[in-house]
Amino acid sequence: MPIVPSYTKNNPSEPSLPSAETVLESRLRYAGPDDIDKILQLMEPFAKEGILLKKDRKKVESDLPRTVVYDQNDQILGVANLYRYEQDLFEVRGLSVLKGYQRAGIGKILIEKLLFDLKKECRGQTITVFALTMTPEFFIKIGWRPVKKEKFPRKIFDDCAYCLKKDDCFEEAVEIVLHDFV
Repeated sequence: MPIVPSYTKNNPSEPSLPSAETVLESRLRYAGPDDIDKILQLMEPFAKEGILLKKDRKKVESDLPRTVVYDQNDQILGVANLYRYEQDLFEVRGLSVLKGYQRAGIGKILIEKLLFDLKKECRGQTITVFALTMTPEFFIKIGWRPVKKEKFPRKIFDDCAYCLKKDDCFEEAVEIVLHDFV
């Protein structure tokens, strides 16, 4: 039976933030091997639309140690991955939330979990985390700032060079800098 998000009274077409009861039934956790097929299934429609780069099973598996999922009743509603480029440079990749659950706070919760754990891991350092996205307003709303894509040449060389949209890219870069936290 599919899980149905709650909706606001003011705008019945827009899901509301998860209720305390829903959050208790949900699990925000790091992905494991049993999640690979579910992650691929969640990301597939976004890859077909050209919103995400298509990932194969091997890539999803190699990303598991830094992949967070939002799981409700054994259904993955959202996923996000943190990729390390350098000691102080990370990228949020593959942020996906199941259609029908978008704008319910799941994406924000996934990002906050990745950043919280990164802060614990990298105490005393200044860390930059970036994302290339077609929805920069989402990231800006949660405290990120827009920057030029060219600031991340390794990303462009490693991934963008192989993207079908590389010559007609609509993605924008955003970043958040985490300073000397304890």
